[in-house]
Amino acid sequence: MNQFVNQPVINWACRYLQQPVEVKVKEHKVLLAICFVILTVIFGGIALMFYVNAASALVTRGWGQMVAAPLIGGTFMLFVLVAIVGGLLLLGKLTRRNFAKYMNGNGVETRSGRKYDWADLYYLDYKKVRNARVSIGGAGIAGHLVASVASSAAQAVVYAGQEKVMVNMVFANGKAIVPPLIYNQPEILGLLNSMPVQRRQDGRVAQQDAI
Repeated sequence: MNQFVNQPVINWACRYLQQPVEVKVKEHKVLLAICFVILTVIFGGIALMFYVNAASALVTRGWGQMVAAPLIGGTFMLFVLVAIVGGLLLLGKLTRRNFAKYMNGNGVETRSGRKYDWADLYYLDYKKVRNARVSIGGAGIAGHLVASVASSAAQAVVYAGQEKVMVNMVFANGKAIVPPLIYNQPEILGLLNSMPVQRRQDGRVAQQDAI
């Protein structure tokens, strides 16, 4: 049984990666802050309206269903807010585990400590990063416009001077990701562009090199 060994990439790594190269990932603090502010305004505002209605009903009618229902609704909206924020933070942490941390003559090491050998590299898949669309349901047209403008402004700041491209380095036993928000993006993309390996664009073969 013949085992796949990417000898051209091994030779390339011996030539260009004699010293380890760190993939320096940027923090998404600005984008996350904008997203959290938008979510807080939306869900926190709805919860506040519920609580105001509950307080008003308590003053005018005393304790009853007209007070309990808004209290439950407001508390539910706060739980939804906490769940979404927690989910986003957890998703970000899990995603970053697959981010490439170092590239050296042997292969790639991810931020979780997993290592992949160049001999097992199948191809590079370049994926364009799309602008995030913020959908806020019943918050109204004005709220939707504000959220969209805020999200676009945040992305303009975060991606300033960056190519909006993510590179999946697909190996026989997994993948390592080179995200778009890295400090040394020109250096890393230049290295990857010089690699003698098949390239794909959003999963479709863009360039076939003999390996």
